[in-house]
Amino acid sequence: MSFIKDKAKTKGGTKMYETKTVGEIGVDSGQVLLIDPCYIKKDTLGNEEMNYTRNNRSEVNFLNDPTLDNKKNFYTNVCERTTVGEGFGNTQNGFATATTHGDGTYKVEGIFKDGVLQGFYVNFSDDTFTVKVEETEEDYYW
Repeated sequence: MSFIKDKAKTKGGTKMYETKTVGEIGVDSGQVLLIDPCYIKKDTLGNEEMNYTRNNRSEVNFLNDPTLDNKKNFYTNVCERTTVGEGFGNTQNGFATATTHGDGTYKVEGIFKDGVLQGFYVNFSDDTFTVKVEETEEDYYW
């Protein structure tokens, strides 16, 4: 367990945020997807494969799923997001990213304030780092 001190925009001094391991993510495709499960629809899965071709210059062309009506399947869309450009971003109403270190098991670290989960992060490296937490009025939605 570790603690994060936040002095920014606090009332009455320093707030303490506790971090602790809350789980882990198993990775077998070198990527992860954060999504509300209700957005994973059976009719978007198709053949559940990454449909692509690669030319002699190793350039990848992502293809439509032959089992779907002229569109890419869910998995192909996620793979395209994590292999093109920065390797992360929004797709399929979720957020996808390459792991940067390939397959394996990665710890999920929760950030807690007063025992309530405020957020989490996944560390894809062996490096340790400090997470800074800042609160603003826009952070409160309820």
